[in-house]
Amino acid sequence: MLLLLLITTAAALRPPQARVATTKKLDVVVVGGGISGLATALELARRGRSVRVVSRDLAKSATLAAGGMLAPQAERLEEGPLLDLCVQAREAWPAWLDTLDAPRPTLNAVGGFVSPSLTAGSTIETWRPPSSAGPSEWLDGNALRAMEPSLGNVRGGWWYPLETWVDPVATHECLLRTCESAGVEIHTDQDVAGLDLARDGSCSALRLKDGSLLEAADYCVAAGAWLRGLLPIPVSPQKGQMLSLSPPPNGDRTGAPARVVYGEDCYIIPRDNNIVVGATVENSNTMHCDVEGVHALLGRAQKLCPGLGQWQLDDAWAGLRPTTTDGAPVLGRTRWSNLWVCGGYWRNGILLAPTAARLLADAMDSSLSDKDASLLDACRWDRFFAPVSSSSSRLREGHAGLTTGSPADLDRIGYGAITAGEADA
Repeated sequence: MLLLLLITTAAALRPPQARVATTKKLDVVVVGGGISGLATALELARRGRSVRVVSRDLAKSATLAAGGMLAPQAERLEEGPLLDLCVQAREAWPAWLDTLDAPRPTLNAVGGFVSPSLTAGSTIETWRPPSSAGPSEWLDGNALRAMEPSLGNVRGGWWYPLETWVDPVATHECLLRTCESAGVEIHTDQDVAGLDLARDGSCSALRLKDGSLLEAADYCVAAGAWLRGLLPIPVSPQKGQMLSLSPPPNGDRTGAPARVVYGEDCYIIPRDNNIVVGATVENSNTMHCDVEGVHALLGRAQKLCPGLGQWQLDDAWAGLRPTTTDGAPVLGRTRWSNLWVCGGYWRNGILLAPTAARLLADAMDSSLSDKDASLLDACRWDRFFAPVSSSSSRLREGHAGLTTGSPADLDRIGYGAITAGEADA
Protein backbone atom coordinates (compact mmCIF):
# COMPACT_ATOMS: atom_id res chain seq x y z
CA MET A 1 0.00 0.00 0.00
CA LEU A 2 2.82 2.36 0.95
CA LEU A 3 4.67 1.47 -2.27
CA LEU A 4 1.55 2.20 -4.34
CA LEU A 5 1.17 5.57 -2.58
CA LEU A 6 4.80 6.49 -3.33
CA ILE A 7 4.44 5.57 -7.00
CA THR A 8 1.23 7.61 -7.30
CA THR A 9 2.85 10.62 -5.59
CA ALA A 10 5.93 10.45 -7.82
CA ALA A 11 3.76 10.34 -10.92
CA ALA A 12 1.83 13.40 -9.75
CA LEU A 13 5.05 15.34 -9.13
CA ARG A 14 6.60 14.44 -12.48
CA PRO A 15 6.56 17.47 -14.85
CA PRO A 16 4.04 17.10 -17.68
CA GLN A 17 5.47 16.06 -21.02
CA ALA A 18 5.01 18.47 -23.91
CA ARG A 19 2.54 17.14 -26.41
CA VAL A 20 3.26 17.18 -30.11
CA ALA A 21 0.61 19.35 -31.76
CA THR A 22 0.47 17.42 -35.01
CA THR A 23 0.83 13.78 -35.99
CA LYS A 24 2.62 14.64 -39.23
CA LYS A 25 6.01 16.29 -39.44
CA LEU A 26 5.80 19.40 -41.57
CA ASP A 27 8.48 20.54 -43.97
CA VAL A 28 8.45 24.14 -42.69
CA VAL A 29 6.83 26.06 -39.85
CA VAL A 30 6.75 29.84 -40.35
CA VAL A 31 6.28 32.10 -37.33
CA GLY A 32 4.45 35.27 -38.31
CA GLY A 33 1.34 36.05 -40.34
CA GLY A 34 2.35 39.38 -41.85
CA ILE A 35 3.35 39.85 -45.47
CA SER A 36 6.88 38.57 -44.78
CA GLY A 37 5.72 35.30 -43.25
CA LEU A 38 2.94 34.72 -45.76
CA ALA A 39 5.10 35.52 -48.80
CA THR A 40 7.76 33.10 -47.51
CA ALA A 41 5.18 30.39 -46.83
CA LEU A 42 3.69 30.78 -50.31
CA GLU A 43 7.08 30.60 -52.02
CA LEU A 44 8.00 27.43 -50.13
CA ALA A 45 4.61 25.81 -50.74
CA ARG A 46 4.91 26.46 -54.46
CA ARG A 47 8.21 24.57 -54.37
CA GLY A 48 6.48 21.48 -53.01
CA ARG A 49 6.95 21.88 -49.27
CA SER A 50 4.26 21.36 -46.65
CA VAL A 51 4.04 24.65 -44.72
CA ARG A 52 2.22 25.87 -41.65
CA VAL A 53 2.05 29.53 -40.58
CA VAL A 54 1.48 30.24 -36.90
CA SER A 55 0.46 33.72 -35.81
CA ARG A 56 -0.69 35.21 -32.55
CA ASP A 57 -2.86 37.93 -34.06
CA LEU A 58 -3.00 38.87 -37.75
CA ALA A 59 -4.56 42.22 -36.82
CA LYS A 60 -1.32 43.28 -35.08
CA SER A 61 0.80 42.76 -38.16
CA ALA A 62 2.75 45.83 -39.26
CA THR A 63 1.51 45.01 -42.77
CA LEU A 64 -2.01 46.23 -42.01
CA ALA A 65 -0.76 49.59 -40.71
CA ALA A 66 1.69 50.25 -43.53
CA GLY A 67 1.65 52.82 -46.30
CA GLY A 68 2.44 50.18 -48.92
CA MET A 69 5.42 52.02 -50.40
CA LEU A 70 7.55 50.38 -53.08
CA ALA A 71 9.93 53.31 -53.10
CA PRO A 72 13.65 52.84 -52.40
CA GLN A 73 14.48 56.12 -54.15
CA ALA A 74 12.04 58.23 -52.16
CA GLU A 75 13.45 56.63 -49.01
CA ARG A 76 16.81 58.17 -49.96
CA LEU A 77 18.76 54.94 -49.46
CA GLU A 78 22.52 55.19 -49.84
CA GLU A 79 24.41 53.16 -52.42
CA GLY A 80 25.06 49.66 -51.10
CA PRO A 81 23.58 46.19 -50.58
CA LEU A 82 20.32 47.46 -49.02
CA LEU A 83 19.62 49.71 -51.99
CA ASP A 84 20.50 46.89 -54.40
CA LEU A 85 18.11 44.55 -52.59
CA CYS A 86 15.31 47.13 -52.51
CA VAL A 87 15.67 48.00 -56.21
CA GLN A 88 15.60 44.32 -57.12
CA ALA A 89 12.49 43.97 -54.96
CA ARG A 90 10.70 46.90 -56.61
CA GLU A 91 11.39 45.47 -60.05
CA ALA A 92 10.07 42.04 -59.01
CA TRP A 93 6.73 43.27 -57.66
CA PRO A 94 4.66 43.40 -60.91
CA ALA A 95 5.45 39.80 -61.89
CA TRP A 96 4.96 38.54 -58.31
CA LEU A 97 1.60 40.29 -58.02
CA ASP A 98 0.41 38.54 -61.16
CA THR A 99 0.97 35.16 -59.48
CA LEU A 100 -1.56 35.89 -56.71
CA ASP A 101 -5.16 34.70 -56.89
CA ALA A 102 -7.71 37.10 -58.33
CA PRO A 103 -9.08 39.50 -57.36
CA ARG A 104 -5.67 40.98 -56.69
CA PRO A 105 -4.56 44.51 -55.80
CA THR A 106 -2.99 46.77 -58.39
CA LEU A 107 0.18 48.80 -58.39
CA ASN A 108 -0.66 52.46 -58.06
CA ALA A 109 1.42 55.20 -59.63
CA VAL A 110 0.42 58.29 -61.58
CA GLY A 111 3.71 59.25 -63.15
CA GLY A 112 5.78 58.15 -60.17
CA PHE A 113 6.41 60.02 -56.91
CA VAL A 114 7.41 63.63 -56.29
CA SER A 115 9.67 64.48 -53.37
CA PRO A 116 9.48 68.24 -52.72
CA SER A 117 11.80 70.43 -50.64
CA LEU A 118 10.25 73.13 -48.47
CA THR A 119 13.41 74.71 -47.07
CA ALA A 120 16.87 75.58 -48.32
CA GLY A 121 19.44 72.94 -47.49
CA SER A 122 16.88 70.25 -46.65
CA THR A 123 17.92 66.61 -46.87
CA ILE A 124 15.85 66.35 -50.05
CA GLU A 125 17.55 69.34 -51.65
CA THR A 126 21.05 68.13 -50.82
CA TRP A 127 20.31 64.52 -51.78
CA ARG A 128 21.93 63.05 -54.88
CA PRO A 129 20.03 59.92 -55.91
CA PRO A 130 22.25 56.95 -56.87
CA SER A 131 21.87 56.26 -60.58
CA SER A 132 21.75 52.52 -59.91
CA ALA A 133 18.31 52.93 -58.32
CA GLY A 134 16.69 54.19 -61.51
CA PRO A 135 15.92 57.47 -63.25
CA SER A 136 15.35 60.65 -61.28
CA GLU A 137 15.10 64.31 -62.17
CA TRP A 138 15.29 67.53 -60.18
CA LEU A 139 12.50 69.99 -61.00
CA ASP A 140 12.36 73.59 -59.85
CA GLY A 141 9.35 74.85 -57.88
CA ASN A 142 7.36 76.00 -60.92
CA ALA A 143 7.91 72.77 -62.84
CA LEU A 144 7.04 70.67 -59.79
CA ARG A 145 3.80 72.59 -59.17
CA ALA A 146 2.92 72.25 -62.85
CA MET A 147 3.21 68.48 -62.41
CA GLU A 148 1.41 68.47 -59.04
CA PRO A 149 -0.77 71.60 -58.59
CA SER A 150 -1.75 70.68 -55.03
CA LEU A 151 1.75 71.51 -53.78
CA GLY A 152 2.34 74.68 -51.79
CA ASN A 153 5.37 76.93 -51.72
CA VAL A 154 8.00 74.33 -52.59
CA ARG A 155 11.52 75.23 -53.70
CA GLY A 156 11.75 72.25 -56.05
CA GLY A 157 12.04 68.53 -55.71
CA TRP A 158 12.91 65.17 -57.15
CA TRP A 159 10.71 63.25 -59.53
CA TYR A 160 11.04 59.45 -59.33
CA PRO A 161 9.10 57.99 -62.29
CA LEU A 162 9.50 54.33 -61.28
CA GLU A 163 8.28 54.53 -57.69
CA THR A 164 4.89 53.01 -56.88
CA TRP A 165 2.74 51.72 -54.03
CA VAL A 166 0.23 48.98 -53.27
CA ASP A 167 -2.69 48.77 -50.85
CA PRO A 168 -1.22 46.74 -47.96
CA VAL A 169 -4.58 45.58 -46.55
CA ALA A 170 -5.83 44.35 -49.93
CA THR A 171 -2.45 42.68 -50.55
CA HIS A 172 -2.54 40.88 -47.21
CA GLU A 173 -6.08 39.63 -47.83
CA CYS A 174 -5.16 38.42 -51.31
CA LEU A 175 -1.99 36.75 -50.02
CA LEU A 176 -3.98 34.91 -47.33
CA ARG A 177 -6.37 33.53 -49.98
CA THR A 178 -3.50 32.55 -52.27
CA CYS A 179 -1.64 30.79 -49.45
CA GLU A 180 -4.72 28.78 -48.53
CA SER A 181 -5.34 27.75 -52.15
CA ALA A 182 -1.66 26.71 -52.40
CA GLY A 183 -2.11 24.39 -49.40
CA VAL A 184 -0.48 26.50 -46.70
CA GLU A 185 -1.97 25.84 -43.26
CA ILE A 186 -2.62 29.12 -41.44
CA HIS A 187 -3.19 28.88 -37.69
CA THR A 188 -4.03 32.03 -35.77
CA ASP A 189 -4.30 32.58 -31.99
CA GLN A 190 -1.07 30.59 -31.68
CA ASP A 191 1.20 32.10 -29.04
CA VAL A 192 4.80 30.97 -29.50
CA ALA A 193 6.81 30.47 -26.30
CA GLY A 194 10.18 29.64 -27.84
CA LEU A 195 12.39 27.44 -29.97
CA ASP A 196 13.87 24.14 -28.82
CA LEU A 197 17.51 24.54 -29.88
CA ALA A 198 19.68 21.43 -29.73
CA ARG A 199 23.39 21.04 -29.01
CA ASP A 200 23.87 19.37 -32.38
CA GLY A 201 23.27 22.74 -34.09
CA SER A 202 19.64 22.21 -35.09
CA CYS A 203 16.19 23.34 -33.96
CA SER A 204 14.09 20.37 -32.88
CA ALA A 205 10.70 22.01 -32.32
CA LEU A 206 8.65 25.17 -31.97
CA ARG A 207 7.18 25.41 -28.49
CA LEU A 208 3.75 27.01 -28.04
CA LYS A 209 2.61 28.60 -24.80
CA ASP A 210 -0.07 25.96 -24.33
CA GLY A 211 2.76 23.46 -23.90
CA SER A 212 2.45 21.79 -27.29
CA LEU A 213 5.24 21.36 -29.80
CA LEU A 214 5.32 21.82 -33.56
CA GLU A 215 7.91 19.71 -35.35
CA ALA A 216 9.24 20.42 -38.83
CA ALA A 217 12.27 19.88 -40.99
CA ASP A 218 12.89 23.65 -41.11
CA TYR A 219 11.71 26.67 -39.14
CA CYS A 220 11.45 30.26 -40.31
CA VAL A 221 11.01 33.17 -37.91
CA ALA A 222 9.20 36.14 -39.47
CA ALA A 223 7.82 37.55 -36.25
CA GLY A 224 8.13 41.25 -37.09
CA ALA A 225 8.70 43.60 -34.17
CA TRP A 226 8.58 40.63 -31.78
CA LEU A 227 11.44 38.77 -33.46
CA ARG A 228 13.96 39.28 -30.65
CA GLY A 229 11.63 37.44 -28.29
CA LEU A 230 12.68 34.27 -30.08
CA LEU A 231 16.24 35.00 -31.23
CA PRO A 232 19.02 37.27 -29.89
CA ILE A 233 18.76 39.76 -32.73
CA PRO A 234 18.57 43.52 -32.05
CA VAL A 235 15.18 44.12 -33.67
CA SER A 236 13.09 46.73 -31.87
CA PRO A 237 9.57 48.04 -32.47
CA GLN A 238 9.46 51.53 -33.95
CA LYS A 239 6.04 53.14 -33.79
CA GLY A 240 4.48 54.90 -36.73
CA GLN A 241 1.19 56.80 -36.54
CA MET A 242 -0.87 57.38 -39.68
CA LEU A 243 -4.01 59.26 -40.68
CA SER A 244 -6.76 59.02 -43.24
CA LEU A 245 -8.48 62.13 -44.55
CA SER A 246 -11.80 62.27 -46.40
CA PRO A 247 -12.98 65.04 -48.74
CA PRO A 248 -14.70 68.12 -47.28
CA PRO A 249 -18.51 68.08 -47.08
CA ASN A 250 -18.82 69.97 -50.37
CA GLY A 251 -16.89 67.18 -52.13
CA ASP A 252 -14.19 69.52 -53.42
CA ARG A 253 -11.04 67.44 -54.04
CA THR A 254 -8.87 70.19 -55.50
CA GLY A 255 -6.57 70.16 -52.47
CA ALA A 256 -5.61 66.51 -52.95
CA PRO A 257 -2.52 65.40 -54.87
CA ALA A 258 -2.94 63.06 -57.84
CA ARG A 259 0.28 61.18 -57.04
CA VAL A 260 2.29 60.32 -53.95
CA VAL A 261 4.00 63.32 -52.38
CA TYR A 262 7.00 62.13 -50.37
CA GLY A 263 8.30 64.95 -48.20
CA GLU A 264 11.21 65.16 -45.82
CA ASP A 265 9.23 63.93 -42.79
CA CYS A 266 5.82 63.04 -44.20
CA TYR A 267 4.24 61.30 -47.17
CA ILE A 268 0.80 61.74 -48.69
CA ILE A 269 -0.91 58.90 -50.58
CA PRO A 270 -4.11 59.27 -52.64
CA ARG A 271 -5.86 55.99 -51.78
CA ASP A 272 -9.32 55.39 -53.21
CA ASN A 273 -11.47 58.39 -52.28
CA ASN A 274 -9.31 59.30 -49.31
CA ILE A 275 -5.84 60.63 -48.54
CA VAL A 276 -3.46 58.66 -46.30
CA VAL A 277 -0.84 60.63 -44.39
CA GLY A 278 2.15 59.00 -42.72
CA ALA A 279 4.09 58.46 -40.68
CA THR A 280 5.65 59.36 -37.38
CA VAL A 281 8.92 57.72 -36.32
CA GLU A 282 8.87 56.98 -32.59
CA ASN A 283 10.90 54.72 -30.32
CA SER A 284 7.82 53.25 -28.69
CA ASN A 285 5.97 49.94 -28.61
CA THR A 286 2.53 51.41 -27.90
CA MET A 287 -0.24 51.07 -30.46
CA HIS A 288 -2.38 54.11 -29.68
CA CYS A 289 -2.56 57.41 -31.56
CA ASP A 290 -1.93 60.56 -29.54
CA VAL A 291 -2.63 64.26 -29.99
CA GLU A 292 1.03 65.11 -30.53
CA GLY A 293 1.47 62.60 -33.35
CA VAL A 294 -1.79 63.44 -35.10
CA HIS A 295 -1.13 67.18 -34.82
CA ALA A 296 2.39 66.79 -36.23
CA LEU A 297 1.21 64.77 -39.23
CA LEU A 298 -1.61 67.17 -40.04
CA GLY A 299 0.78 70.13 -39.89
CA ARG A 300 3.36 68.47 -42.14
CA ALA A 301 0.76 67.40 -44.67
CA GLN A 302 -0.76 70.86 -44.85
CA LYS A 303 2.66 72.44 -45.47
CA LEU A 304 3.13 70.16 -48.46
CA CYS A 305 -0.44 70.42 -49.80
CA PRO A 306 -2.20 73.44 -48.21
CA GLY A 307 -5.59 72.52 -49.64
CA LEU A 308 -5.74 69.49 -47.35
CA GLY A 309 -6.55 71.91 -44.51
CA GLN A 310 -10.18 71.73 -45.60
CA TRP A 311 -10.34 67.95 -45.55
CA GLN A 312 -11.86 65.89 -42.73
CA LEU A 313 -9.96 63.67 -40.32
CA ASP A 314 -11.46 60.27 -41.03
CA ASP A 315 -9.30 57.75 -39.13
CA ALA A 316 -6.00 57.31 -37.29
CA TRP A 317 -3.99 54.19 -36.50
CA ALA A 318 -0.52 53.07 -35.47
CA GLY A 319 1.78 50.18 -36.30
CA LEU A 320 5.14 48.87 -35.13
CA ARG A 321 7.98 48.64 -37.64
CA PRO A 322 10.55 45.89 -36.94
CA THR A 323 13.80 47.88 -36.91
CA THR A 324 17.40 46.72 -36.60
CA THR A 325 20.17 48.88 -35.19
CA ASP A 326 21.64 49.45 -38.67
CA GLY A 327 18.33 49.75 -40.54
CA ALA A 328 18.99 46.73 -42.76
CA PRO A 329 17.01 43.47 -42.70
CA VAL A 330 18.01 40.16 -41.16
CA LEU A 331 17.66 37.41 -43.71
CA GLY A 332 18.93 33.85 -44.12
CA ARG A 333 20.10 30.92 -42.05
CA THR A 334 21.00 31.28 -38.38
CA ARG A 335 23.77 29.26 -36.72
CA TRP A 336 21.21 26.45 -36.31
CA SER A 337 21.23 24.55 -39.58
CA ASN A 338 17.44 24.33 -40.04
CA LEU A 339 16.45 27.66 -38.47
CA TRP A 340 15.93 30.64 -40.76
CA VAL A 341 15.02 34.25 -40.18
CA CYS A 342 13.44 36.99 -42.29
CA GLY A 343 12.66 40.30 -40.64
CA GLY A 344 13.85 43.71 -39.53
CA TYR A 345 12.59 45.30 -42.73
CA TRP A 346 11.92 48.69 -41.09
CA ARG A 347 10.03 50.94 -43.53
CA ASN A 348 10.49 48.55 -46.44
CA GLY A 349 8.49 45.52 -45.33
CA ILE A 350 5.91 45.57 -48.12
CA LEU A 351 8.62 46.23 -50.69
CA LEU A 352 11.02 43.50 -49.57
CA ALA A 353 8.72 40.61 -48.64
CA PRO A 354 8.33 38.84 -52.03
CA THR A 355 12.00 39.07 -53.01
CA ALA A 356 13.20 38.14 -49.51
CA ALA A 357 10.91 35.08 -49.67
CA ARG A 358 12.48 34.01 -52.96
CA LEU A 359 16.01 34.48 -51.63
CA LEU A 360 15.24 32.46 -48.53
CA ALA A 361 13.68 29.65 -50.57
CA ASP A 362 16.65 29.64 -52.96
CA ALA A 363 18.99 29.33 -49.96
CA MET A 364 16.97 26.38 -48.67
CA ASP A 365 17.10 24.80 -52.13
CA SER A 366 20.85 25.42 -52.53
CA SER A 367 20.15 27.39 -55.71
CA LEU A 368 21.36 30.90 -54.84
CA SER A 369 23.16 32.84 -57.54
CA ASP A 370 26.45 34.47 -56.57
CA LYS A 371 24.79 37.90 -56.66
CA ASP A 372 21.93 36.84 -54.41
CA ALA A 373 24.30 35.03 -52.05
CA SER A 374 26.21 38.29 -51.65
CA LEU A 375 22.97 40.11 -50.78
CA LEU A 376 22.11 37.49 -48.18
CA ASP A 377 25.61 37.73 -46.77
CA ALA A 378 25.08 41.46 -46.15
CA CYS A 379 21.86 40.63 -44.25
CA ARG A 380 23.23 37.80 -42.12
CA TRP A 381 22.05 37.68 -38.54
CA ASP A 382 25.49 37.47 -36.90
CA ARG A 383 26.69 40.84 -38.23
CA PHE A 384 25.70 42.34 -34.88
CA PHE A 385 27.91 39.97 -32.87
CA ALA A 386 31.58 40.23 -32.03
CA PRO A 387 33.65 37.35 -33.46
CA VAL A 388 34.15 34.56 -30.96
CA SER A 389 37.40 33.22 -32.36
CA SER A 390 40.15 34.02 -34.84
CA SER A 391 38.65 31.53 -37.27
CA SER A 392 35.32 33.34 -37.44
CA SER A 393 34.43 34.39 -40.96
CA ARG A 394 33.75 37.90 -39.63
CA LEU A 395 37.56 38.33 -39.50
CA ARG A 396 38.34 36.91 -42.92
CA GLU A 397 39.42 39.28 -45.63
CA GLY A 398 36.66 39.88 -48.15
CA HIS A 399 33.98 38.29 -45.99
CA ALA A 400 31.20 40.54 -47.32
CA GLY A 401 31.89 39.43 -50.87
CA LEU A 402 32.67 35.74 -50.44
CA THR A 403 31.91 34.00 -53.72
CA THR A 404 34.19 30.95 -53.56
CA GLY A 405 32.69 27.55 -53.03
CA SER A 406 29.05 26.73 -53.47
CA PRO A 407 26.80 29.83 -53.24
CA ALA A 408 24.35 27.81 -51.18
CA ASP A 409 27.04 27.43 -48.52
CA LEU A 410 27.71 31.15 -48.17
CA ASP A 411 25.12 31.72 -45.50
CA ARG A 412 26.56 29.04 -43.24
CA ILE A 413 30.31 29.48 -43.70
CA GLY A 414 30.55 31.78 -40.71
CA TYR A 415 28.50 29.57 -38.43
CA GLY A 416 30.57 26.49 -39.20
CA ALA A 417 33.71 28.46 -38.41
CA ILE A 418 32.23 29.74 -35.17
CA THR A 419 31.13 26.27 -34.10
CA ALA A 420 34.55 24.82 -34.91
CA GLY A 421 36.27 27.59 -33.01
CA GLU A 422 34.19 27.53 -29.84
CA ALA A 423 36.86 25.59 -27.97
CA ASP A 424 39.37 28.33 -28.76
CA ALA A 425 37.13 31.17 -27.61
